[in-house]
Amino acid sequence: MKNQIRARTFGKISRHQRSSVGPASPQIPMTPAQKQDTLIKELLKEKTLFQVWRASRCIPPSTATICWTAGAATLLLLSAKLLGLAPTQMATQTRSLAELGLSFSTTVLGFLIAGFTIFASLGKAEMFRRMAETPHENYDITGFSFLKDSFLRLLRVFFEYWMFTLLCLGVKLFAYSDGPLSRSIAMLPSSAGNAKAFICIAGYTIMGASFVYVLMILQSFIFNIHHVVMIGVTWDIKVQQQEEERKKLQQPSSNAQHDSKTQA
Repeated sequence: MKNQIRARTFGKISRHQRSSVGPASPQIPMTPAQKQDTLIKELLKEKTLFQVWRASRCIPPSTATICWTAGAATLLLLSAKLLGLAPTQMATQTRSLAELGLSFSTTVLGFLIAGFTIFASLGKAEMFRRMAETPHENYDITGFSFLKDSFLRLLRVFFEYWMFTLLCLGVKLFAYSDGPLSRSIAMLPSSAGNAKAFICIAGYTIMGASFVYVLMILQSFIFNIHHVVMIGVTWDIKVQQQEEERKKLQQPSSNAQHDSKTQA
């Protein structure tokens, strides 16, 4: 129940979870061909990066990411209120963060795309196939295999970096000094002073907290690649162990057949 509530908090409940709610109905075993077709349809279900992000919403972000982002937003709000920062100061700082964030996000996106391309192209097809056939440990919540869960986590970072780039670009295009947003705020009546301050504080807080968030998901991206590689190594070790055990089991029977032939 706790996991279901958490899944609803961060996204829609998956089709697999919705189908599991209610009375259980007997399922007809699928043939290998039907299983393969179902697997292919599930892997190719998402057609755009936005659909990939929507599918990944049922995978909650890490606790560290939530804590650091919430902590940054809280500190920015407190600094704006307690230190009595003027709206012009917060607007200037917001523009500086947007300029830095635009340069940072475009540079990191280039490295992420190159690294992900190399990782996906050099990965073992057999390992990816086994990951696609193995349900993830949170399958009851997400309905994803190990492969889809891992790749959705990675691709979600691309979408969120792209959104952060658009946010920074929007600030650069519309919120520059004496720009469209500045003139629109200046046109507000003098009685709307609180609204002007609120807009400046909101922009300052959102920009700063978003910067912290993309930094945190960057370390999550790196860890997820490491985790996928470790899963592949672990499965290779298990396959090798199973092969050795199979050979040991076959060896006594082959020796017995050899002895019987010798006696004959």
